[in-house]
Amino acid sequence: MFSKKYKITKKDDFNKIYKSGSVFYSEHLKVFVLPNNLSYNRFSVVISRKVSPKAVVRNRIKRKIKNSLIDLDKNLNPSRDIIIIPSFEIATLKTALLKEKFEKLLKKI
Repeated sequence: MFSKKYKITKKDDFNKIYKSGSVFYSEHLKVFVLPNNLSYNRFSVVISRKVSPKAVVRNRIKRKIKNSLIDLDKNLNPSRDIIIIPSFEIATLKTALLKEKFEKLLKKI
């Protein structure tokens, strides 16, 4: 998992990324990206209760996405803030397929 240094935690940072960031879409993911002044990327995964009312399912989806990020972060350009918002269909995807779709989306970025 990522240490706290690599996480977006402040509400002001979230608002800034939502307002000023670029948005990229795939069929199961929505990604907001904004350059930052740091030498590394920061990430956050935001999952609504619309995806699943059960916290267990939402946390499982977060873990899948974060594990995919750990592998794919090496291929990304540094100094970006990235917020990932999955759609409700993502709960049914296998981890390998999720990683593949996520990789395609990150290539757009």
